[in-house]
Amino acid sequence: MEDLLSIEEAINTDPPQVWLNGFFGFDPENWGCVTFTYRSRLERVREESRPGFLTVAYGVKSGETPAYMKGKILGVYRCSHETGKTDHFLSRYGLQRKLDMRYSEKSWDHAFRIVEAWQTVPERAPAVSDFAHITYSSSNGRNISRDSRRLAGEEARKIFDLDLCRVKVRGGDNDFDPVIIKGRDILTASKAGPVSQKPYTSREAEGPKHLYMLILEGTLDDLFDEPLGGKSVVKVGFSHSPLMRCDHFNKALPACKLKWHVLRSTYEDG
Repeated sequence: MEDLLSIEEAINTDPPQVWLNGFFGFDPENWGCVTFTYRSRLERVREESRPGFLTVAYGVKSGETPAYMKGKILGVYRCSHETGKTDHFLSRYGLQRKLDMRYSEKSWDHAFRIVEAWQTVPERAPAVSDFAHITYSSSNGRNISRDSRRLAGEEARKIFDLDLCRVKVRGGDNDFDPVIIKGRDILTASKAGPVSQKPYTSREAEGPKHLYMLILEGTLDDLFDEPLGGKSVVKVGFSHSPLMRCDHFNKALPACKLKWHVLRSTYEDG
């Protein structure tokens, strides 16, 4: 068992044990690792880091990154020093996604296993150019997403001000409630324990919420005894983050069959 840095140590160490890297999305439940195409670049980060180091993920502006994630801080990974072939850390869905989008046979083949992950609230996620104002620029974005770059101390400490929600990690300890909190509150040590046997639920902390409308798309007639006749299936509710709530609902649906989309929200429409 690795002796992991505490999150506070990782952020406040000089220089910080916090790296920046680009991703096409944020799905640690299926993609439980931080990947590199070249083993030598992974080994460089391993030599300069300690187990428990953090990787701040941002959405690259090319490829299959969803539009609302491009150029935004997506979340934070806590990384072990366990390394291996990327495929070992992927679900079947994650493996298929890797095969579908890789640029070459060797793309993203080497990885650090992640042990915890926190997603930013999409509506309040800062731009990577504002968050990593020292380390990141549009001219070096490709190099950062290929190699990873260590953040400066004042950039790393901005994690404390992010609005974050802990999310499931493939192979991790997933016995927790996914509540939106401030980054400074993740300094409380996570409790150890077995994988949860409870149904997946999502609750939210107190505070301002947005009214939203979701619309369900896919083979809807299979869900009902009678044809819909052109009618739509819509859900209305309140949430701190309509985009994150939509994502939570989608995780409970069969992949590629049905999908919720945010139709309207008071955040989007003001």
